[in-house]
Amino acid sequence: MPHVSPSRLLLALGALAAIAGCGAVHNTIRDGADEHVILRGNDAVAYFTQGKPVKGDPGIRATYDGDTYRFASEANKRLFEQDPRKYAPAYAGFCASGAITTRHAANCTSGAPRRSAVGQKARW
Repeated sequence: MPHVSPSRLLLALGALAAIAGCGAVHNTIRDGADEHVILRGNDAVAYFTQGKPVKGDPGIRATYDGDTYRFASEANKRLFEQDPRKYAPAYAGFCASGAITTRHAANCTSGAPRRSAVGQKARW
């Protein structure tokens, strides 16, 4: 086995640590039987139809991109299922500034996602 210098070993370990968090991480919570509830359980469609966060009903849900979405009504669920990309949050549910920092959402996940962060294509 060839000799590896300690500095190269540390460099390799540092590179592995840096890329370890590069997987598909979404800003989700665990609630009851649902493992990956996005938007803290708020109805993604309501941001567009009511202009504010509305708590979703755990009994009215859909799965998209591995995340569980909850809805305040069956009508909102149907709208979501017709075009989930329209309503799914950008940046995997993290705010834009949190998505570019190593701390992700440390500075932007307190409280419900805000309407001001929502755009035509669900740019949260």
